Amino acid sequence: LPQKQDQAVRSHVDAAVKKLQNYQLSNGGFGYWEGQHQVNDWSTSYIGHFLVEAQNAGFSVPSEMLDKWTNHQREVAGAWTPENRYERSSLMQAYRLYTLALRGKPALSAMNRFKENATLSTTAQWRLAAAYQLAGQPRIAAALTKDISPEVQNYHELSGTFGSTLRDRAMILETLVLLGRTKEALISARLISEELSTSQWLNTQATAFSLVALARFGINEKSGSLIDVSYTLNKDTALKLLSSKPVTEFKFSPTNKESDNLKLVNEGTSPVFVSVHVTGLPVLGQERSSENLLRMTVNYFDSNQHPIDLSSIEQGTDFVAEVEVTNLSTRTLSELALSHLFPSGWEIHNERLSGASKKSSGFDYQDIRDDRVYTYFSLPRGQSRTFKTTLNASYAGKFYLPMVGVEAMYDATLHSYHQGRWVEVFAPKPTN
Repeated sequence: LPQKQDQAVRSHVDAAVKKLQNYQLSNGGFGYWEGQHQVNDWSTSYIGHFLVEAQNAGFSVPSEMLDKWTNHQREVAGAWTPENRYERSSLMQAYRLYTLALRGKPALSAMNRFKENATLSTTAQWRLAAAYQLAGQPRIAAALTKDISPEVQNYHELSGTFGSTLRDRAMILETLVLLGRTKEALISARLISEELSTSQWLNTQATAFSLVALARFGINEKSGSLIDVSYTLNKDTALKLLSSKPVTEFKFSPTNKESDNLKLVNEGTSPVFVSVHVTGLPVLGQERSSENLLRMTVNYFDSNQHPIDLSSIEQGTDFVAEVEVTNLSTRTLSELALSHLFPSGWEIHNERLSGASKKSSGFDYQDIRDDRVYTYFSLPRGQSRTFKTTLNASYAGKFYLPMVGVEAMYDATLHSYHQGRWVEVFAPKPTN
């Protein structure tokens, strides 16, 4: 996190802190969804981690909010036992202990009991070592990591700790930095940077922890050198980037060429890790339909359950969008997100506000906005869920119906996308 002098960043952080207050429960823990009454252990540590980092960077965080969270974390940490059947429950406990140490409130008795557990995963040991280092116990931190490898087995979770190989590598890199193991940290930082620079899709957890770890690594470099990079796009005039910050960015616009050639030269004395992010929107009507282990059908019906022709709908017509999602994989898929955006000529009947009976069920959370509905749910293997939205053709004209998509929030390779199309709403003919 930058220092609070950055007005734009301060506004974003303040807004995030205010929003997160809606997720905190009376016992100090946090739910996964806004308004949810059940504590989510990983979300509680993750949100607390953000709040502590924000406070440490000089941003305003309500003390009551952090104190309630701290008391909850200490209570749960003290009551933790290894009997939990979830295989990464030890990482949840290690992360919980780490966040307490980061706040300056280490639960040393819980940490000491926890380190004697013979079932700790590799990542849990590294995260616990970071907690001991932050708690002012470097000898124990060093002993915990003396004989274990910084390598992580390949895995990818859709729920639980929302973990992945890259996310765990980033946690380990942060510990290496805290322990002052510079050579190993450099190797790890290179691997993480290379993975961030690929075209591989990365979830929020992997990206966030990687950026935090790389920032820690950059801040702790002792050379004091500037970032000194020159770059050219398609052999244009070279531009210079000089910065004393450990992490910086520059923006460039793509050309109309089929491919752009971006060339960067490190003219400084310290290694520079480069990550290129490209964003954009496909031309309307040229999105590509695709699916992998999820099947989705999208249909539109009138009030009598008859299919309607979207290319020509009379203004004022009420109709229903029906989306069915089927899990074609061999396992339960957790944290799926269905995004259904609608043309500007249609309006959504928000059944939560009108008091009408629900036409959809089986979701964990649903966010209904002016022009779209986001639905979040899990789906056992071989099963289907159907979600319905009541609509009205409110405005005459020609409009674009965007692509409909469903994907796993923490693994977008599991998805189904339906191509968008043009639709028309025509004004009713006047009657004599």
